[in-house]
Amino acid sequence: MIPDFLTDRMAVAVAAIPLLLGPHRSAAEEVTAPDITFGDLIASTTYIPGTLIIEGDGEPWTERVEPGLASAFRDDERAYRGLVGVTFFVNKPAEVTFCCYPSPDAHVRDEIYDWIRRESLPRMEHAEFALAVQFAINGGDTLQIPEDFPCAFELPFERRLRQFTEMSFADRHEFLASWAKREVLPAIGHAMAGVDDRFEGVLAFAEILRNTDPVDDIDVEALTDSSSTYWRARLEMALEDPSIVGARVFLHLSRGEIDLAKRVLVVVNPSACKPCLASEYLVELQTLLAVYSDGLSTMISLGIDEFDRGELQAAIDRFSKITDIAPRCARAWHEYYLAYGTKHGDINALHDEYVARVYGSDPLFPIGMVVSTGEEAFRLGRRIRSQELFADPDSFAAHVLEYGDIALDLGAMGQAAELYWEALPFQSEETGWRAIDGLLYCLEQLGVRDLHENFRGDHEERLRRVEASRRSRMESSIMYQAMEKKR
Repeated sequence: MIPDFLTDRMAVAVAAIPLLLGPHRSAAEEVTAPDITFGDLIASTTYIPGTLIIEGDGEPWTERVEPGLASAFRDDERAYRGLVGVTFFVNKPAEVTFCCYPSPDAHVRDEIYDWIRRESLPRMEHAEFALAVQFAINGGDTLQIPEDFPCAFELPFERRLRQFTEMSFADRHEFLASWAKREVLPAIGHAMAGVDDRFEGVLAFAEILRNTDPVDDIDVEALTDSSSTYWRARLEMALEDPSIVGARVFLHLSRGEIDLAKRVLVVVNPSACKPCLASEYLVELQTLLAVYSDGLSTMISLGIDEFDRGELQAAIDRFSKITDIAPRCARAWHEYYLAYGTKHGDINALHDEYVARVYGSDPLFPIGMVVSTGEEAFRLGRRIRSQELFADPDSFAAHVLEYGDIALDLGAMGQAAELYWEALPFQSEETGWRAIDGLLYCLEQLGVRDLHENFRGDHEERLRRVEASRRSRMESSIMYQAMEKKR
């Protein structure tokens, strides 16, 4: 096997797909044909998106690589090692890349390009797609390629990451929303469209994603939390397949709701999920969000430093600038109100605004500023408790179920329902019913009342049981009791 040309480069989404072209010779009339050995076909995703191609086919071009190399390197007895790649785009012609070590004669590159372009290359409907064939000529698989040897071929993920890293924070925020809406959501919808007809919810939700308008604002709550179609699809889809919940992540992303997208990702481990287009997009998103979060943390830290130095107006201005770019950033709003309240000397007066802005951006935000009732004190305690979860991997099953309880206690019914459903495979029979009870209670609160018939048990009794448990947790809370005594 020829060592991967991309071994030392970022290639998280790369998949090696066996290429059915083994070691062989290609004959050309009255010339000496080079000995060509092919390695693997490198693809930017394990999902070959045939349904996403507008015209043409992406794979037959590989059949042109063999005669192209044979012709270009005819009568050349030197050893070479390299890669021929093609990147298919949505709105522009495909690009061909030829990397070869050592550098061959000047005519070789042009001849290779001519062979590959003899027939038109396809365009994609939604997502960029890249393929590359690795080759060795005349025993070139033993060549050691210098680490600094240039290769212009980039997988779409590599290029996005490079460009994303170079962007300003504002441009990163805008890019994530546009990428989710214009590429990811329609692509996931197309990928799910081939499921069996019995999965009516999945097919209906896939159709919604396929028809997402890249211009119009998306009402995420209407498409997810309060949608019977979404929850039917969620229950129909195998738990190891993240396509439905992954679509929810990208729906939040399309609205700039980074905090909500990250909350959903808490219990979804894309790298451990069933390989599919959604899981690969989620892996890429995790990498991009790490870059995004680093930039956000840097800006917030500068504002906190100004606050600590007593430069309150400078801190207010900085946090305000962040919220102008990312109006659903709970952390920036929290710091803004803390600085504003400190400067003007009346934090209590900001209570309603704080709740609307901070918890409206992230209902599970783990910090609070002011509490005035026993229930608010209880909820603050639940926020604090959420920060203690998931530290011990051995406690994951118990913690994901408890996190669902916390989300329910904080009124985040959609997120609670997601957590209860994700928790189910890790539970015993006894705690499993707790997860189902919690899920159906949340769906009831969200107005989705046509799915409980799929589960055994008395539905009304289930609702009473969950409500009694919720009230018991609150009334037994030390923080609740202490605040109620003060009133």
